Amino acid sequence: MVTLEQIREGMLFDIRWGLLRIGGLLLRQKRGIPMGKQSSPTLANAACALALYEWHNSLGADRQLVYETRYVDDANIFVVYIKGHAETKRRAQDIVRDWHNNCYTDGLKLEVTADGRKWDYLETVINVGGGSHLVSCTHRNKNGAALLAGKTLPFKRFAHFESYVPRSTRRGVLIATLLRVDDNCTDQREVVQATAELQLELGTLGYPPRLLRGAAMRVLELRPQHAEAWGAAVELLSLLDRHDDTRGGGGRTLPKRRGQ
Repeated sequence: MVTLEQIREGMLFDIRWGLLRIGGLLLRQKRGIPMGKQSSPTLANAACALALYEWHNSLGADRQLVYETRYVDDANIFVVYIKGHAETKRRAQDIVRDWHNNCYTDGLKLEVTADGRKWDYLETVINVGGGSHLVSCTHRNKNGAALLAGKTLPFKRFAHFESYVPRSTRRGVLIATLLRVDDNCTDQREVVQATAELQLELGTLGYPPRLLRGAAMRVLELRPQHAEAWGAAVELLSLLDRHDDTRGGGGRTLPKRRGQ
């Protein structure tokens, strides 16, 4: 079993010996960590996690008012206050300012990228005070705008249908993507639209709707509490699959690897 002390020593060695070559020179990086190095994302994530943990603990009794989400250096903070109560609102604003200015070290400063009650976060759109929830979350397809405009997709997220990918891998990727859609939607009515956008994206790569329908049926089994939404998604994909058959697309089969 690897001990915490061994992990610590390994991390310190990795930090101390960040080597890079420029021309004929072999240099050692003494500040920060090299971009592109295999261990750098993990170290960056650990540094951000520790800073957020220590800052959160410094709040004392106010910790119960604060909720943070973070993916490496992409972060959100939510602070509860009593609506119409000036003192609690002022305290919430002070906490947000302190988080912005003092959470991380001098080498990493937070940059505000959202202004208002609605903003993009990874594959989601977060909306404060909108809809039936105090804080709502909707799945966002990063290729959505390009799909609607008929432009080249800026993000290459899936292998082409005709590429040599094992069936199990292809199916697993689709199921995992739909599970993220399910996790990202506080309003399950958004699931059908997000699934339709995903099929539109997959269609540009030659995927027939039956593949995503099979993945959606599996998600329906895994998330029975959201059966109504995923049942509607399966029904939509079935309609698209029948339409695909009428256009002559139903004869396509998954490509096989040599020896399969």
